[in-house]
Amino acid sequence: MGSGASQQFKKPDWQLGVGVPADGYRDVPDVAFSASPGHDPYLICTSGTCSNGFAPPVSQLYFVGGTSCAAPVFSGMLALFNQSSGGMQGNVNPAMYVLASFNSAVFHDIELGDNRVPCVAGSPDCVKGSLGFSAGPGYDQVTGLGSVEVTQLIEQWGSDFQTAVSPAFLIFAPGASGSSTIQVTRFANFTGRVSFTCSVAGSLTNTTCSVPGFVNGSGAAVLTVTN
Repeated sequence: MGSGASQQFKKPDWQLGVGVPADGYRDVPDVAFSASPGHDPYLICTSGTCSNGFAPPVSQLYFVGGTSCAAPVFSGMLALFNQSSGGMQGNVNPAMYVLASFNSAVFHDIELGDNRVPCVAGSPDCVKGSLGFSAGPGYDQVTGLGSVEVTQLIEQWGSDFQTAVSPAFLIFAPGASGSSTIQVTRFANFTGRVSFTCSVAGSLTNTTCSVPGFVNGSGAAVLTVTN
């Protein structure tokens, strides 16, 4: 399967995230699957050669790979997804990029490796005799968002929003105060109100906290703790 930026399609507004090139064009791939018949191939046998799903002699097993396997595997995952959710989900790409932005459990980020091949000097995109890309943190043009953890994908799909607190811990001197930012990231088309309250443990004497009452859809609120 090829990778890189399209020469025909502009970048959709949902293709955002760490590592996504700011090139203005649709980048591929979106996700990664095992696809090489020479490394972790898919093993199949045909009618008459199978025994409990596999043929006893290895010679009767077929080793297959390529996009012709990876694409149907992802289609099978989405079929299970549709079955679990009770209906078709349509184009899942926008939601996958949103999930990847705040939940590291949905995709296994692949940071090592490349798909570089030799090329003829002077040919398009040929740099120092090599053509292709390298994997890295976040999105990359080798493995996309990474391989899919389908259980997490299904479980997280129904979320209306996610929150992230930074910093997660506050340390400050007596008589001082500290603050954390609560970032609310909406999922899909969520437009509801996210409300906040805060409380302080009774053992923390003379300590108070405050936070704005709500965020509509997505946005940020500041939590302040004062001693």
